[in-house]
Amino acid sequence: MKKLDNILIIGNFGKGWDNSICDEKHISDCLALLGYKVTELQREMSEHNVVEKDQDLIIISQWDNYPKNFIKNLKQGFRCPVVFWAFDYQEDGQAWHEEMVKECDLYLSPLMDSKYPNHQWLPQAFAPMFLDKVNVFKEYDVVFTGTYLPQGKFRTEVLKAVDEKFNLHIFSVTQEEWKTQGLKNVHPPVMDYDLPELYGKSKIVLSVDLFPGHKGCWSDRNAQAMACGACVIYKYAPLSEEEFQDGVVYFNTIDECLSRIQFLLDNKDIAKKVAEKGHVIARSSLMAIHRVKNLITILENTLE
Repeated sequence: MKKLDNILIIGNFGKGWDNSICDEKHISDCLALLGYKVTELQREMSEHNVVEKDQDLIIISQWDNYPKNFIKNLKQGFRCPVVFWAFDYQEDGQAWHEEMVKECDLYLSPLMDSKYPNHQWLPQAFAPMFLDKVNVFKEYDVVFTGTYLPQGKFRTEVLKAVDEKFNLHIFSVTQEEWKTQGLKNVHPPVMDYDLPELYGKSKIVLSVDLFPGHKGCWSDRNAQAMACGACVIYKYAPLSEEEFQDGVVYFNTIDECLSRIQFLLDNKDIAKKVAEKGHVIARSSLMAIHRVKNLITILENTLE
């Protein structure tokens, strides 16, 4: 395809539902850092004619409230390729999602297996550029930062088992829901620039995806914790070893999780080595700039 100079990104450039900086903003900033001229269009401003028409590419982030025929109208108005990037797991059968995928030139998602012919796998998970490790006292034995959702049954079972045996602390926007599940130490969420201190205070960071069985699909929790120098224990997801390598400790069953947490707490030197490996891996391959470079490679080799 022709050289990409001007890129229009449509999405949320403020705070998300959990009050964290949205992925679109990190992606936009990194594209600009790489020398691209980026125009940000807040998704609620569907009157796209307010934007300069000289665009080489349009990237649209997932949202279920775009007007009908949104991508179709964009392509008619701008005459350039349109990429739809669904950062999170999206179930089949959602009308808004099906329409967006059908009308775009390229569909990016963290699901490796897809029925869509214009699909390309691209993991959403990355660490914001400002994340790095800090040296603080290790206050918490085990920390989990994530939401409660009823469909995440295995996640809840793991957390309950860990909470029963260890000093688990949960930091989440769904505080009341976790308390309702009987979890003891539940705190308000910690986001963005405050994550290095929280992860620095954690002896172990527990990571369990909502749907751990989906190949190639995982949250950004690992990348963020690794970038902050934390020792991460992670429920294995297919192909996650390609992404996180030996920078995390993997488990499959609840018993494995409990025994490996105990081992890491009893063997601080080994936990420290895991954390150090994870930090190197994250800083060299899992930051936002690396994901954006992946994006550019995909665009240059798939779009005409």
